[in-house]
Amino acid sequence: RAVATAQRGVPATPSPPVASDAEEVGERRPPSRPLRKFGLVNATLGIDVARVAAAANLFASGLTEVTLVLGRACDEGAAILANAIGALSEEASDAARAATTYTSRLSTLRLALGAAGDTGLANLEAAWAKSGSVLERLDLVVGGATNDAISRVATVAGAS
Repeated sequence: RAVATAQRGVPATPSPPVASDAEEVGERRPPSRPLRKFGLVNATLGIDVARVAAAANLFASGLTEVTLVLGRACDEGAAILANAIGALSEEASDAARAATTYTSRLSTLRLALGAAGDTGLANLEAAWAKSGSVLERLDLVVGGATNDAISRVATVAGAS
């Protein structure tokens, strides 16, 4: 398959073979590798991305590391993400397990939620505790959490 490009006033020139033509020209493609890490950093995103991440089973998609920095994510967004973390647990409900279509390999989850507070932090802590050994590491930055709530979670996490 040849591709030609033309521009007004310039004669058409054939382009070199494109990647999809690699097999036709006898070249070998490197083996494809599955995506292992995913990150999204945006100061203006919030609860809608949390909903999409949960609905798309982002945490159970086979990724090993996920980083979400959502500047406007509030306590409700934290609760949505906590439910998605809880679905990874062996103690998850039948409905939650049925919604998880892939085997979870997620070991590291980093969440920075700019507008979430103590309630959001408590929801995420409960999901972490419930997830058992599924997540090896959970890093949290919760912009509106008080020092007392952060200290409590750090103490609980350090003990587990």
